[in-house]
Amino acid sequence: MQENVRNEIKNKLRLSDIISKSVSLKKKGESRFIALCPFHNEKTPSFNVLDDKGFYHCFGCGKHGDIFNFVMEKENLNFKEALNYLSQLAGVNISSFSNKLDDSLLKINIEAKNYFIDYLNGNNGEKARQYLVKRKINSKHAQEYSIGFAPPSNHKPTLIDYLIKKGYSRDQIIKSGIGKLNLKTNSLQSYFLNRLVIPIFTLDKRVVGFGGRVIFDGQMPKYLNSAENEIFKKRNILFGANNFKKNKNDFLIICEGYMDVISLRKYGFVAVASLGTSITDIQIEQSLNLSDNIFVVFDGDEAGKNATIRFFEKSLNLLKLGKRIRFTFLNKNLDPEEYIIENGLEAFNDKLKKSLSIADMIWYMGLKLKTDDEPETIAKFWTFVRQKTSLIKNYDIKIAIKDELEKRIKSLRDKNKQIFSETINKNYFSYDFKTKLPDVVVDLRYKAILSLVISFPNLLNKEENKKEIEKIVFKNKELEEIKVEILKILSLMPNITCEELIKNLDSKGHRKALNDFKFNDILSRFPIINNEFNVNTCEPLLKDLIFMLNKTKINRN
Repeated sequence: MQENVRNEIKNKLRLSDIISKSVSLKKKGESRFIALCPFHNEKTPSFNVLDDKGFYHCFGCGKHGDIFNFVMEKENLNFKEALNYLSQLAGVNISSFSNKLDDSLLKINIEAKNYFIDYLNGNNGEKARQYLVKRKINSKHAQEYSIGFAPPSNHKPTLIDYLIKKGYSRDQIIKSGIGKLNLKTNSLQSYFLNRLVIPIFTLDKRVVGFGGRVIFDGQMPKYLNSAENEIFKKRNILFGANNFKKNKNDFLIICEGYMDVISLRKYGFVAVASLGTSITDIQIEQSLNLSDNIFVVFDGDEAGKNATIRFFEKSLNLLKLGKRIRFTFLNKNLDPEEYIIENGLEAFNDKLKKSLSIADMIWYMGLKLKTDDEPETIAKFWTFVRQKTSLIKNYDIKIAIKDELEKRIKSLRDKNKQIFSETINKNYFSYDFKTKLPDVVVDLRYKAILSLVISFPNLLNKEENKKEIEKIVFKNKELEEIKVEILKILSLMPNITCEELIKNLDSKGHRKALNDFKFNDILSRFPIINNEFNVNTCEPLLKDLIFMLNKTKINRN
């Protein structure tokens, strides 16, 4: 229903009409508009609105979304409030949309839920109840999650008989996904047989599907979900969200399946499940709306680990101020309950405490690329960290995480400097290289350093940066002359602009060398997008280049 209404509203409302209510748009094409971004301060318009594609994007702060995202962000509304607001503007009746689905499918699911629960609690449900006792799922939790049991095919009345007696047609039963047609006998049979059945609820407590789990050995498949239909889209559902209640620690665990949610509930944890390893943007947004503190705890097998990485990658676009996401990796292919049984509740709590933040994930993923201490490998590591951080859409969060990771890079660089110093003192580099290493990469670094200094002369207003540049002796004679000249000019005119500095160097006879620099080509190699080039972003790059240059010298001596 939600997806259908959403699409109906998008079809009836033009994005630019809604945005122009609060933002002054300038037409730049048949269906494109630009404006000063309403989400951050800027002097040059970088906020783009594309009616034909139905989204907006700011190249300054990275804000991106559709008509719903804009209203939610600008007016500080949740999705339900934005839906009500936009539906009124579009003239779309939400309740009439809902009723169409309720009448045809949702009531069948309610009847099926009651049938399964009655069987579990009846005379024939003893073995299923024993299974729940074995799993330490008490009657309170079974009732909380409306757990039932689908009887074997020989039980009378069958679910199909029960539903037909209630007045539902064969077509309705098939469409609901509760029943399926047996092609050999041309008869209807229940989709779920001889297994535990857990209803899947939407956030507003409507039954849209079911999940089934076997209780006897040798029965396959182990887990079975309802087939998707117009009311059940697995990608839009977080299992357990309808049961969500804030706990005393005020955090939410996201796991893989419904049995994980129920098992964690036994131990006092509040959890929801993505119903598999294919997490979606909608599910991540739902989880962030439920709690400010999210712990991602998928199974410890390869599929679970890959799902955790996918969750991390998707979350970079969806991070919000005041929300924290942490990632927990379980070992030995264990699911959350198995981990608690094998290691104890205290160990699981400790795992949560040691979970990785977004910054940690970026850092450790980058470290995997650092297979040795060669400058080029270190540069690859740093580039990965910076490029991954640049994918974070929320500008403030991006800057905060970027600052944290730059501190780590600096700390690692300082540590390496200490190691290099100790290594020289111990005379480890005693090997005499017979072949002189090529200087192409080194020459490019010299040019990159000068490119940064010429582009942002006030980089050398900091004494430490100035001293580092003074210590470097450029092997290329003309580059060394340019460096010396720059230092002279800056000592006389510390607030000189880039354009004025280039004119001064030109007047000193360095025009040809400057033309050979190809500034744009050199600057394009840095892991920074064009509109983010400034003193603050370039200072770490300058320090990195100096560090790698010094390390190369050590390795070659």
